[in-house]
Amino acid sequence: MQRRLLKVPEVASYLGISRAKAWALVNSGYLPSVLVPPRSRRVPLDVLENWVQQQLQSAPAKEAADGDAE
Repeated sequence: MQRRLLKVPEVASYLGISRAKAWALVNSGYLPSVLVPPRSRRVPLDVLENWVQQQLQSAPAKEAADGDAE
């Protein structure tokens, strides 16, 4: 099975965020990535899709908690 690896600018486009924000997510380790020698970072498409699903599932809980604080 061949996995599609996305460049960070492609991740930014996929998520609809800036390249700087995508790099921040990758560099912080918040968004898992792999090192492709010598110095490139890639995000496997399936990892990105799973990460998005996790964010969507945790969003209602976070919104509910934020709503309680008001």
